[in-house]
Amino acid sequence: MKYGRVFVLHLLPDGSVKSYQEIGRNVGGFSGLLGRSDRFGTSLAADDFDGDGLIDLVIGAVGDDDGGADAGAVWVCLLDALGRVKSFEKISPDFGGFGGLLHPGDNFGVSCATLGDLDRDGAVDLAVGAYQDDTGGLDRGAAWVLFRAGTGLPVADFVSTPPTGLTPLTVSFTDRSSGSISSWHWNFDDGFKSNEVSPVHVFETPGVYDVTLTVQGPRGSDALHRQRTVVVKEPVPPQADFTVVPSVGVAPLSAGFVDLSIGSISSWNWDFGDGTSSTLRYPKHVYQEIGTYTVSLRVTGRFGASGHIWMDRQTVTDLIQAVEPPPVADFGAEPTRGELPLTVRFTDRSTPNATSFEWDFGDGTTASEREPLHTYTTVGIFDVTLTARGPSGSHALSRPDLVEVVYPLTAAFEVVSAGGIAPEVVQFNDRSFGGATSWQWSFGDGGSSTAQNTSHNFLEGGTFAVQLTVTGRGKNHSVTVPVEIGEPPPDARFAASGVSGSVPLRVSFTDQSTGNITSWEWDFGDGKGSFRQNPEHAYLLPGLYTVRFRVHSAGGVDAVVRRDLIRVQNPLQRFLGVGPAGVPTTTVRPKTPGF
Repeated sequence: MKYGRVFVLHLLPDGSVKSYQEIGRNVGGFSGLLGRSDRFGTSLAADDFDGDGLIDLVIGAVGDDDGGADAGAVWVCLLDALGRVKSFEKISPDFGGFGGLLHPGDNFGVSCATLGDLDRDGAVDLAVGAYQDDTGGLDRGAAWVLFRAGTGLPVADFVSTPPTGLTPLTVSFTDRSSGSISSWHWNFDDGFKSNEVSPVHVFETPGVYDVTLTVQGPRGSDALHRQRTVVVKEPVPPQADFTVVPSVGVAPLSAGFVDLSIGSISSWNWDFGDGTSSTLRYPKHVYQEIGTYTVSLRVTGRFGASGHIWMDRQTVTDLIQAVEPPPVADFGAEPTRGELPLTVRFTDRSTPNATSFEWDFGDGTTASEREPLHTYTTVGIFDVTLTARGPSGSHALSRPDLVEVVYPLTAAFEVVSAGGIAPEVVQFNDRSFGGATSWQWSFGDGGSSTAQNTSHNFLEGGTFAVQLTVTGRGKNHSVTVPVEIGEPPPDARFAASGVSGSVPLRVSFTDQSTGNITSWEWDFGDGKGSFRQNPEHAYLLPGLYTVRFRVHSAGGVDAVVRRDLIRVQNPLQRFLGVGPAGVPTTTVRPKTPGF
């Protein structure tokens, strides 16, 4: 439920609550009809609306729906001494004589204030906000000024002019009383009175006068006693005095002169010190040339009973200083982007009246030359500031992010998981800096790649010169790193042709080993051997011969033995069908290299 409530708090001198009175739906003497979403208490204003000396309340209820959902309303609640409601009046499209056009959602009553008696009818008037009023456009908002019906009681009020002056001083009084009034009684505090509605009175004697206006009507009377209504001063002879704003500035300097002279003055004569003058009381003057100027003011007026003419002069030496304009800092720089170390030439473009310069290059260093040459030795983006100084001031120009210093283009890469046995896949990660935009890899075995990060399968062992060339900003740079791939162990294998026959038997041996073989050792079983890769050997004596074969590589040594591989007969044995030719052969691989 959003009926809403208001709490009237009675406080102790220390600000703590002595007691309170709650005002709401059927609470605190309030019997007005509230809806569940009226939000009674949204805003508050206070004044004495019924003239009983007690504060009364205006209470906003923005959710009231007399004019549609959330059109809003305000309640004027007259309170007693305990803060309870003794009577109330609702102001909405349907009540209180409002008659204003409200729409759903206007939220009339979101704020409220008392304005005093604007129309002087004896009733306090109100201002009420409606912040979602659609006049002029959706939710533009509006404020309503409500003139409450008058009470008819007389309320004294007046204004007077002038409030002060020299004797004799003539003052006009204008009645602004409200209510039903039939008579006026003025007391001017100098022994004179008047019954006119708006009298004119002459004060002959210097002094401070309190003026009282009493009004009467059918419903009563009211009096307004206003202290220090009129201040009448003794005449003084003219005394020149003045000030100027500004007195110092850049030429052309526009100066405003303010007369502070006292006494009865009828004329003013200004001498601005540059050959020009004025007879205005509050002149303005433009000093076109640079320089220092003395200003004088002469005032003239009558003084005394005889009305003699008096003159007075005030002269202020070197009052005006029209100075040269301060310099305006400006500069250029070339180049503003480049590789470390970067030397930049700074060019001053400040206005000519600059006499000294202070540079801040943004890297912790400064200079006082007019057009310095500065070398940046660290990478980064730097703000540059020039402060130009002159006789009349200084000016600073800062250019953020003006200079960018980058690393030179440098190729670099990381080798991941190198050192294995071929075939080996090795990962290469680019670590170049300085703005590389393209990459060219050469792996030293005929392979290549253009990816930034790549991998390569080395099929053979060895030391490979891997080179990375990077390109960027119109430049290129290369780096070469040796990558070692382990040789696989060799696998000794061979074939032989014509392994049996009569003496002399010629046999051809063919190496079929795998691996990067660097040397070969053959033992033909007849006391002979060879170091050739694919030898040919003649067996001269009959018999069975075991062949031993050993190979060497960077990956190690391997050997194979083929027993009784060779069968050699003499011709007679071959003719008779006996001898070594009938003996079978076997191949034996040693467990470790060696014969």
